[in-house]
Amino acid sequence: MRIRLLLFVAIVATSAFAGEELAAVKGRILVEPDSPLPGVTVTITSDTVVRRCVTDAAGAYLFEALPPGRYDMKADLAGFRTAGQIVNAAGGVTNAPSLQMSLTEVAETITVACGVPCAPNPKTKWNYPDCDEYAFNDVLIRALDGGDRSAGELLAQRYATTFTIPERHRITAALSHNGQKIAGQWEELAADAANAVRLRSVPGGDDSKLIAYCREHGCEPETYYYETAMRAFEVACDDPRARPFLLEAIETDDRSLVYTAITGFAAQHDKSVLPAIEKALRRLAEIDPSLPWALFDYGTEDADQLALRYLDEANREAYVRDRRELNAAPPAAAHP
Repeated sequence: MRIRLLLFVAIVATSAFAGEELAAVKGRILVEPDSPLPGVTVTITSDTVVRRCVTDAAGAYLFEALPPGRYDMKADLAGFRTAGQIVNAAGGVTNAPSLQMSLTEVAETITVACGVPCAPNPKTKWNYPDCDEYAFNDVLIRALDGGDRSAGELLAQRYATTFTIPERHRITAALSHNGQKIAGQWEELAADAANAVRLRSVPGGDDSKLIAYCREHGCEPETYYYETAMRAFEVACDDPRARPFLLEAIETDDRSLVYTAITGFAAQHDKSVLPAIEKALRRLAEIDPSLPWALFDYGTEDADQLALRYLDEANREAYVRDRRELNAAPPAAAHP
């Protein structure tokens, strides 16, 4: 009796779909008008079906073996507004209209945050990038840092079309930090980062090296130095390959370069340079009482002891308090 019942159900199911061709739905998710957006979770639903997939490096998705019918489609990616549309899938392949996504309001506010190195409508390749471009890349970089490899693929594509050199450097640093490299990128970044040290003004205000460089390369000296070279130095400093020009920076009397170099060595957890850092603090800490704070990111007892040796009383108390609070805080949740 049970066998007859199962056979009856199978016959009914077969007859219900007999002659009905299954459907497929494909399409692309885009950002800006024509840029593909990988890593987007696309969901389609009907009264009887729920399917999900993730867009590839071309922003493409494909759903196969669907019962024909009407589907609600939704696209989700952290940092972007959810987008959706209705798709009517007939038998065979349905090409859904490309779905456009845009940054969330939270992501857009990055562009007006204090100190963000961007500006509207950059005039030359040496300038800071456009703020919309900066905000979009920032979302991708945070996604890449969170483990989304497809964000790295899109960043690598955007590198080739990015107008401003400082933003290309930022993309290079993000990709390198996450183990994704493109030939020639680091060399370009390192050359400008090293120039932050080698072309700096020397005592007496001698800018002759910087002026000669910009005459040869067609850049405005102040723009090149502060928006390109110094920015390159900042984004490159936590890479171990930056060691040669970070050591050069430590030996200068430029407090901005010294501070950034110390934070770079701290990010690399390189304790072998602590003696060189102490020499710099011996020269400069009285002039700039905040300089020893650059050691805070080391998070080690020997680095803390060095910082406390050169901090004044008020900064010493604040340093100890902040270290105590940081040590008492619960550890940050790891990315899945």
